[in-house]
Amino acid sequence: MKKIVLIVTLVIFFLATGCKNTTISKASNNTPKPNKNKIFYEKYEKDCYGNGNSVGNISNYGTACEDTNYIYYSITYGATGIYKMNYDGSNKTKLTSDKAYYLNSDKDFLYYRNVSDEGRLYKINKSSLKTSKLTNDKVFYLNLSKGYLYYQNENDGNKLYKIKTDGSDRQKLNDSYSSYITVVDNYIYYQNETLGNSLYRIKNTGEDDTKLNDDTSIYINVFNDFIYYTNDSDNGTVYKIKNDGSEKQQVDSTSSHYLNFSGNLLYSSDNKRNLFFRINNNNLNKVVFNSNRISKISNINVINSFVFFDGTTNDGNSNYIMKTDGTELRKLQ
Repeated sequence: MKKIVLIVTLVIFFLATGCKNTTISKASNNTPKPNKNKIFYEKYEKDCYGNGNSVGNISNYGTACEDTNYIYYSITYGATGIYKMNYDGSNKTKLTSDKAYYLNSDKDFLYYRNVSDEGRLYKINKSSLKTSKLTNDKVFYLNLSKGYLYYQNENDGNKLYKIKTDGSDRQKLNDSYSSYITVVDNYIYYQNETLGNSLYRIKNTGEDDTKLNDDTSIYINVFNDFIYYTNDSDNGTVYKIKNDGSEKQQVDSTSSHYLNFSGNLLYSSDNKRNLFFRINNNNLNKVVFNSNRISKISNINVINSFVFFDGTTNDGNSNYIMKTDGTELRKLQ
């Protein structure tokens, strides 16, 4: 009888041990899938160079940006205001009725040019939705970088300024008409309209203002060590140049405005804005989008799997959104 009890006990023990090992084995093979939102945001961060929006979006009026939870975008036709939505485009929520450009985001606030108040610099708390005016300056080309907001000051001859995100420490950085302002790391790249519309570089402290080319340079983008721009001195075609002013070369011979680099893809529209396309920076392969009879395509902003842009049809001007492959085109409402 004791032998039978011992055998039964051993069988139960080995069965239990076997089940336990099987469970552990299954669990170890259950590798978590990558978080798609995290992948999107990491790509976006690379486009931003640590700033409050991507370089390409700011070059295109900054009508869309994001944080780790939401996409934020501006509607400038119809029901104007700043909105947010989930990464998949669901759960649209209006934050303010302010007509806004140059959206920049940090952890707690959105910063923007408030067209509803003559283009002055504002911020809105993402949680409380309280808005605050930071300065009476009328701003363009707003860039958030390392706790400062850089901008063209329309109140002072369109010169380059910076101010802290709390509205303190306002400083003038140069004495030139400065457009297409792009901040990357410790440098600011811009078009100097006072000195021939050429591409210039200046430190974020206002020192070492340096001319990089002789071209009329607009829609300034930065990708790795190169600056991409529309060269209006050569029929509005796309050029690139090293950030020290060397190795200038033409990238594409199509007249191209509203350049926006996202990842390795360059989005643009032609000079008359009736053609919408993207170029792969590796092989220069060009994809032309079917814009469904939308003309005057402008203000191209790229966020995750979406492209935001403005355009015109027989019904007038509207904001639009589509997927980055050109599908699911619709009005942004």
